[in-house]
Amino acid sequence: MANFFIRTTKKTGRTTLYVRVHRQKQGINWTSVNTGIEVDVRQWRESYEAGDARKWDAYTREGSAGAEVKKKMDKVDETINLLFADKRIRTAADKQVLTDALFELANHDAIQVRQEIRQRKKEEEQKKLGEIIPCCERFIEGITDGSIKDTRTARRYTHGTILNWRHFLNYLREYTKDGMNFDDITPDWITGFRLFLERKGLMPTTINKHIGTGQKLCNYAAMKGWNRNAVSLRAWQAQTVKKSEKQTEIYLTEEELDALYNMQLEGQRETVRDLFFLGVFSGQRVSDFSQFSKYNFSTTERGTRIIRLTQKKTGNYVECPILDSRCYEILEKYNYVSPKLPLQRVNLLLKEIFKQLSETTPSLKAEYTTAMTRREKNAEATYLRLCAKAMKGEPMTNNERADYRRMKQYAKEHDGDPVYRRDGRGNIIKYKYELVTSHTARRSAITNLSNSGILSEREIMAISGHSSVTNLEKYIKTGVSERADQIFEKVRAKKAKEVKMRKEA
Repeated sequence: MANFFIRTTKKTGRTTLYVRVHRQKQGINWTSVNTGIEVDVRQWRESYEAGDARKWDAYTREGSAGAEVKKKMDKVDETINLLFADKRIRTAADKQVLTDALFELANHDAIQVRQEIRQRKKEEEQKKLGEIIPCCERFIEGITDGSIKDTRTARRYTHGTILNWRHFLNYLREYTKDGMNFDDITPDWITGFRLFLERKGLMPTTINKHIGTGQKLCNYAAMKGWNRNAVSLRAWQAQTVKKSEKQTEIYLTEEELDALYNMQLEGQRETVRDLFFLGVFSGQRVSDFSQFSKYNFSTTERGTRIIRLTQKKTGNYVECPILDSRCYEILEKYNYVSPKLPLQRVNLLLKEIFKQLSETTPSLKAEYTTAMTRREKNAEATYLRLCAKAMKGEPMTNNERADYRRMKQYAKEHDGDPVYRRDGRGNIIKYKYELVTSHTARRSAITNLSNSGILSEREIMAISGHSSVTNLEKYIKTGVSERADQIFEKVRAKKAKEVKMRKEA
């Protein structure tokens, strides 16, 4: 057996065991090689170092603490002999071979345990990802840090898309129980999820968006091998949304836009109006036109002045010719940098501006039926509750009193009972000026370009950045009467042309 020893002066505790290796033929005389074996100092000195065979036998008998030490020493001895026999150690320069072999031997059990733990964790993770919520969390982590990209475009997911996924996850956590697997998804479960979202007050278009997200989650999990439920890949079906179930989307006519441009405004109202027109003149989304800088303005080789940008939502690159000279007036006012204001503030001031403009522009007081948003439903429910409190003389908190006064004033101004005016069918009625938002700028630009009849759909898409005619058409808000007028004018013009040609003949 090899010569083992310890290198410590202490009399108690634990220490590391070393071994001496001497092979005269190979010129090897390694006086101190760490075995990685730990021993009890007192027991080692009293048995091995004392050279007392009886005490050594007692120390290393089966079941005692020294028995495991003896097994490890035997393995060290065997390993040393094998390394020499296999000629893996030939000279004194091969000491590292022995050191590595003894380290692996000493740590074999620990390494094996760690490997087993890692394997178990991997299996548990794979099993966990077969559950809906952990898989969704994993996906959101990936699209947030960029490790998961949009398979259609190979680009990172936009901030808006990530936000939609987080909303979906919150609803999923509230609706489903912990530990639910993809195998548990059934058509009835999906129907229940839809009803849950309806009870939350979400609009049908928003519900359809979450249903689509659920479909994408199941497809992603199937691609990764975590979802083997074929039903879950087919059962997410968006429902047709009636016009009465959507919020009415309006556009502003050229006459209304001219009136807005000529308004005398000051301060933030003037800034908001100018920012809105950057959207009208560019036809872009607020996430883009609110971030314009000098970099976005250029000219083509033929000298056409353009706005160039990569759209934040889609990643599409577009170059928009500046078609209205008034755009330069606004750009020069702000040194070709979009003025900065919080979006919530922009939308609030837009409604105030258009309400003021409606006093001189009657078309802005046109009435539209529209669906209620979740926020509006909650506001009305809150007002009804506070009205009931007021009638009963029940005490209110400071916040409740402030909300009650504000809502009561709103109801008074809009002839609301209790808050929103309704038609005979219970639909909400709003003035056109109440429906204006920052997105109305883009919708107005696209609709007016379409109504002009000058550009083809493909040419308008080159400006708007839409990738399909179907998506473009969702933005064109020409009314039924306007379409009738356009058709009539086209037919009338064609007939007049034919009459003129007959007369000239």
